[in-house]
Amino acid sequence: MLDRLNEYQSAEIPTKIANPDLMVQMRTSDPIHWKPPRSPYCKVNFDGAIFQDLQMAGIGVVIRNSSGQVIGALSDRIHLPSAVDDVEAIACRRAISFALEIGVEEVVFEGDSETIIKALNSDSSCLSSFGYVVEDIRALALNFASCVFSHVKRRECSSR
Repeated sequence: MLDRLNEYQSAEIPTKIANPDLMVQMRTSDPIHWKPPRSPYCKVNFDGAIFQDLQMAGIGVVIRNSSGQVIGALSDRIHLPSAVDDVEAIACRRAISFALEIGVEEVVFEGDSETIIKALNSDSSCLSSFGYVVEDIRALALNFASCVFSHVKRRECSSR
């Protein structure tokens, strides 16, 4: 960790951007706006991120009530699984566990992995590498009074 800090501090960081056209910015075809769930639901957004250089993955979860107020948030690091979908499935399972810990009962889970959300909403068994995690999620979801899985579009980075 100290090596990374030293590397960052020794890097040349320009005070002026010579070519602003090379800046990277968030861009989407349709703006993505977070919408609160209808009362009495809570919305749980989850995502996974991969850090190949560290051989680690990150998990992020945010839980908001119907007023949009954050009632819980967490981030965690895990060892890097073999596939991106595995990370997303593990992030979803952690989101469900966290929602149960907080005590919410009616929940909308939102994730940007269409593959995972489709698997969760399917009636059939999931035979993929993350199938066992999907089965865990389905079992945990039975503890909620109401539980919905929803796919949201991923925001993409691109250059101007």
